[in-house]
Amino acid sequence: MMRVSRDIGETWEYGGRLAEDPQFVGRFLALVYSDDDGETWSSWRLTTIHGSPGHMLGLRDGRIFLTVVTRWKGLRGCVARVLTPEGTDLDTTPELVIRDDALSPDCGYPWSVELNDGRVLVVYWHHYTDDHRGIEGAIVEEV
Repeated sequence: MMRVSRDIGETWEYGGRLAEDPQFVGRFLALVYSDDDGETWSSWRLTTIHGSPGHMLGLRDGRIFLTVVTRWKGLRGCVARVLTPEGTDLDTTPELVIRDDALSPDCGYPWSVELNDGRVLVVYWHHYTDDHRGIEGAIVEEV
């Protein structure tokens, strides 16, 4: 779903759905883009990135750090991909597991920030094995 603000973020309204496929089973990220500052959008296409929601961070060197939540048994947490500046390797870049041991699918919502020294801090919601939940972070040393 897309939200639109016409008053620099004071109020927001429904702007339309970017992607929907009633026949789709599972959660893969869909790719859409705009070449005109959001006036119009491309047709969407599914990526090979299994998980949702995701977050993209532009790194200082131009690459893109993508994180996405994973919510299936054996991989409950989040994964990351480091993409070229153009993002053309979106479907082929290997995944880096950030966390995979949440107790349930009640996990994820990753958000990342590049630290001054070039490392990346990834924060996410986590469901611990003692049934508590909380916000946790992991630092990716080599990006």
